[in-house]
Amino acid sequence: MKVLTKAQMTEAAKVLETFLPQSQQVYGHLLQMSRIRSFPLDIAVDTWPNFAAIICKPRVETEGDLFKDSSVFTKDGASLRKILAEPAIVNWGKFFCLAADLSLEAVLKEEAERRGVSWKRVTTCYMLKLQCVSHLPTVDRYSSTTMGASMPEPGCMFQHRLPTHLYATSFHGCLGMAFKADAIFWLFPSALGLRISSLDESHVDLVNRSWKFGAGKHSVSMIQGMIRHFPSCCLQDGEGRAVAWILTYPSGCMGMLYTVPEHRGKGYAKIVINAMSQRLHSEGYPAYCFIEEENKLSFRLFKGLGFTEDPTYRVAWFTFNHL
Repeated sequence: MKVLTKAQMTEAAKVLETFLPQSQQVYGHLLQMSRIRSFPLDIAVDTWPNFAAIICKPRVETEGDLFKDSSVFTKDGASLRKILAEPAIVNWGKFFCLAADLSLEAVLKEEAERRGVSWKRVTTCYMLKLQCVSHLPTVDRYSSTTMGASMPEPGCMFQHRLPTHLYATSFHGCLGMAFKADAIFWLFPSALGLRISSLDESHVDLVNRSWKFGAGKHSVSMIQGMIRHFPSCCLQDGEGRAVAWILTYPSGCMGMLYTVPEHRGKGYAKIVINAMSQRLHSEGYPAYCFIEEENKLSFRLFKGLGFTEDPTYRVAWFTFNHL
């Protein structure tokens, strides 16, 4: 086994591009790692430079930390077995969680049972990806019925694009958009008093409480790191309260999408997904997400915004040595 240097990660990313979508999650980790090393993470391959398996393994620094999922991409079962047999990569005596292609389930099951280790598939997801931001609906798609009765009719809004190093504010009677550095603010009419910005660390507890997997201090630490280091998008009301948001995981995947219950049905989720996708694209990241198979609502939401799936591919999360 070999742990990659930063330069080698760039080389590995080029190889993984040829195996998308199956390699998307590991590829996303490599893109993030090439820019910021925010979470302690090792990228290891079975052989170098001609690798057949690659794994992203976060370093568990606190006992009982359940939010350090590993991700693996492998060309075949034999290469996966080789990685799983490496003590420096997988400690079969402790709990760990692994994200992998669903087609590898039989290999993972066999390896766990051979070692007498408990295992289970926690969830199975579609991967949806936006191939081009031009597929996103423009702002004028959000009609008065979507945004609220006080919104102007479609056609009164516009979408204005400028390079991120410029600053400009434009008004057309109803909607102003301001671009400054890497922040994008969409300013809606005063009757609504809404704006789009990024989350900050004051939102950590709010996000943790709303996340279905939120679990005390360990998830707080994870969410804090995500907000601090990776792109996020938040829709705020006139008093600065977050009413809808979406974050980015260390793999570059969008997630934790949430709208406060009393603000649902207004199209706010569409707005934050749209804004986040635009930002990821402008910064050179892929815009993609994982949707649990049973989450039909989110699946339809992202598909309606132009995201597509590969019907032959599913990703699953497996846990070993359950606590």
